[in-house]
Amino acid sequence: MNKKSIIILRVFIILALAGLIAWIFYFLYQIGSEESYSQNSQSGLKVYQNPEYGFEISYPENLIATTTFQSYYHLNSDWRADAFPETSGKGIVSIPVYRIENRGKNGEFVSYPMYFDAELRIGASSDPKDLEACLSAYNETATGTEIIKGITFSKFIIQNAGMMQYVQGVSYRTIHNNVCFALEQLKTGSSYRDVPNPNDIPDSVLDSYYNQIPSIIKTFEFE
Repeated sequence: MNKKSIIILRVFIILALAGLIAWIFYFLYQIGSEESYSQNSQSGLKVYQNPEYGFEISYPENLIATTTFQSYYHLNSDWRADAFPETSGKGIVSIPVYRIENRGKNGEFVSYPMYFDAELRIGASSDPKDLEACLSAYNETATGTEIIKGITFSKFIIQNAGMMQYVQGVSYRTIHNNVCFALEQLKTGSSYRDVPNPNDIPDSVLDSYYNQIPSIIKTFEFE
């Protein structure tokens, strides 16, 4: 093998090793940055961890967390309820506590409620507009503060209704590492009622699901 061939071979080996090292680092980064779900068998809770935003939260093991936000008549899929349009916030995780649809094939009423959803949503935004409004009431109704795992959250009322549909809830918000976090206790559904049906679900039962959400919120902590 001549000198030129040896140089070419060495360059090829160096490039191949560099590529392999880069791939290994990328693979390790992906593992470290991906959200994870684990289960604590002793407490009966699942733990959702998000390294990208540096937090974790626990919730009952019978619930299933999702990274998508559903849209409803008075509640869209934005990173938080009543979010400013065209900002760069991100919906991170939703933990539905109870969802039901009581509509027929053509959307007709079957039993009460036609639909209902009680869930916890967590979203975040580093958009300057969202940060400015994060802890301010603006058009919202402030309802004090709450300390969760040493972090002070401002609380705001979520409420809208019309066309026999509604959304209600509480938005817990704080700024951490220059990011606005919103933890939102939400219930949305149809208030339409027809002839009483044996399958109707009492509002007290629906509210019992909604009232489970604060205990989940209280497990939230930054890592």
